[in-house]
Amino acid sequence: MKTIKIHTSKKKIKEDELAAFLANAEEWVKQYWRYGVYVVSGIIAIVLIILFISYSKKSAEYDAGYELSKIKQLLNASNYEQSIEELNKFIKKFRGTNTAKEAQLYLGKVYLIQGLPDSAATIFQNFIQHNSKKSLLTIAATNGLATAKESKKMFDEAYNLYMQVYQMSPLGVMAPQALYDAARVALLANHPEKAKNAALKLVYQFPNSSLKAQAEEILQRTGK
Repeated sequence: MKTIKIHTSKKKIKEDELAAFLANAEEWVKQYWRYGVYVVSGIIAIVLIILFISYSKKSAEYDAGYELSKIKQLLNASNYEQSIEELNKFIKKFRGTNTAKEAQLYLGKVYLIQGLPDSAATIFQNFIQHNSKKSLLTIAATNGLATAKESKKMFDEAYNLYMQVYQMSPLGVMAPQALYDAARVALLANHPEKAKNAALKLVYQFPNSSLKAQAEEILQRTGK
């Protein structure tokens, strides 16, 4: 006997799950309604809705994570033009997920690699405006914006942004690099005092940093 395979789309599966959920919720409400326990029935319905929304979000993040992993393969293969196309489609498709936020940073980074600092700056600025300043991703976006400004030789703006990265997370893993970059672009902008101050912070606050020797070189150039 020939076996017939039935292919069901993810959208159809999710629609069926939603229908089943609503049916179950309705039965719960009806059951408690008969006993006159109106408040309890309402609470149960709300709890069920919250649980279903939570499940849906986890499912969306899982799907997004899988799709992003495929785009990362393109990045690893240095296929940047296709990566830009796929990342833009991905961000629209999974808008609202944490994975889509991560994808925005990848898109900005690819624009930088492709020598498109204006496009990168737009991505990073938009991210900063719409996300919490305490988020690690926002700190990374601020660092990306600083890099975009530096690539356009806007050294004063780049310096301020690198210092923002340091101030947003003074003890974080990005702090030593941010201080070194701030000192470096301050020299390019002909601001030796600013360069010295950033380098001193690096040397004394992060004595075990691999960037300490480079910071000390900057201090020698600025006449410590």
